[in-house]
Amino acid sequence: REDMAFYRHVDEVMASPDTWRGKNMQVHGFMKDLRNKPGSLEYRFTLESRPPRGPATIVTNYEGILPDTAKEGSEVIATGVIGADNVL
Repeated sequence: REDMAFYRHVDEVMASPDTWRGKNMQVHGFMKDLRNKPGSLEYRFTLESRPPRGPATIVTNYEGILPDTAKEGSEVIATGVIGADNVL
């Protein structure tokens, strides 16, 4: 189904990104390095895995109003498609 999204942790996705590229994903991780393009609702942050999961990160783009809970270290499930550049 087109509207189906795969749920994976950051380390699972980054262990074999080619497997997930172009698919609708929900990726679980923890937010770090949150940045905002000045004067816009465009954000970029890194999702990282934490123990006991293996170390891995994925860069994530987001456009819109951030939830109040979005801050450094917060637990996130980001939804999107992994691009050719391994960015969600």
